[in-house]
Amino acid sequence: MTQMPTPIFPEPSGSDEFDDEREAPRDEQDPQRRKLLGFSDLSKAGTAAFLTEWLQLADDARVRLMEDLVDYVEESVDVNFNRVFRAVLTEPDPLPAVRQLAIEGLWEDDRQDVVQIMLDALTGDEDIDVRAAAAGSLVRFTALDHELDPAVRASLFDVLFETAGDTSENALVRRRAIESLGPLAHDRRVEQLMLAAYADDDQAIACGAVGAMGFSAESRWIPELERAMKSDDAEMRYVAAVAAGTIADSDLVPALASIVDDEDGEVRYAAIAAIGQIGGQGALRVLRNLRERDGEDDELVEAAFEEALLLTDPMYN
Repeated sequence: MTQMPTPIFPEPSGSDEFDDEREAPRDEQDPQRRKLLGFSDLSKAGTAAFLTEWLQLADDARVRLMEDLVDYVEESVDVNFNRVFRAVLTEPDPLPAVRQLAIEGLWEDDRQDVVQIMLDALTGDEDIDVRAAAAGSLVRFTALDHELDPAVRASLFDVLFETAGDTSENALVRRRAIESLGPLAHDRRVEQLMLAAYADDDQAIACGAVGAMGFSAESRWIPELERAMKSDDAEMRYVAAVAAGTIADSDLVPALASIVDDEDGEVRYAAIAAIGQIGGQGALRVLRNLRERDGEDDELVEAAFEEALLLTDPMYN
C-alpha cells in the first residue's frame, strides 16, 4: 500500500466524530490502517469537516488517500467510507481520478439514492472516464430492477437507454451503458438495442453488447458468445469468455475450451476462469487435461479446477 500523506483529521481517539472503538486486529498491527479508520462511519458533521479540509491537500495526496480508502473497503467489511465517497461526488472534487475512485468505492453501496448520484455523474461530469465509470456502476441496480422504487427504476432505464442508443455519445460511455442494460434484456427495447450493438462496426460497442449478454445471465445468447469467442479481436474474445462465465451454461464449455491456449494471456485467463465458474463434468475434463500440462497458467488452472469440483460436488471441500 502506498504511504498516505499526513492525515487531514486527527488519528482516531474516541471522539464523537471519529469513534474508533471497534475490533480490528489487523488494523492494530497497521498504523496506516488505523489512520484510515478515522474516515469510517463519518457523521454528517464529520463529513462537513472532511469537505472543509479535503481540498487543502495537494492533488497527488488526495488521489493516494482515495486509493487507500478504496483498497481498504475492498478488503474489509468492518469499515464504511460511503460518506467520503459520496462527498467527493456530490461536492465534486476537481480531480477526475478522485471522482472515478469514489465511484469504485461506492460499489457495495446499494442504497437507491446512489442511483441518482451515478446518473448525475453520467450525464453531467465533464470527464469521459468518470462518466463511463458511473454508467458501468449502474449494472448492480439494473440487476435489482424489480426491487427499485418505480420512479428510480424509470429514471435509471431512461438515462441508460438514451445514452446507450446515442450514436453521438462517446463510445466508451455508450459501451458501459449498454453493458448496464444487460440485466434488462427481457425488455424488447433492450434486446433490440443489444442486437444492433452486437452488429455495430465499432468494436467497443460490439464488446458492450457481448458484456450485456453476460449480465443478462440468459442462455439464449450462447450462439452470439460462441461466435464472439472466434473473433480475430482479442478483446472481443476476452469479453465473451467473461460473459460465458457469468451465464455459466455448460453448453459454453466447448467454445471456452477452444481458447484456453489463446495467444493472448488475458483471454486464456478469462476462459480458464469461466470454465471453473461453470463446473460440471465437461468442465472438469477440460481442467484435468490442463492440469496434466506444465505451464504459466498452472495456479489459475488449479484454482478453476477446485471451483469447478466444488460446484459439481458440493460435498467436496
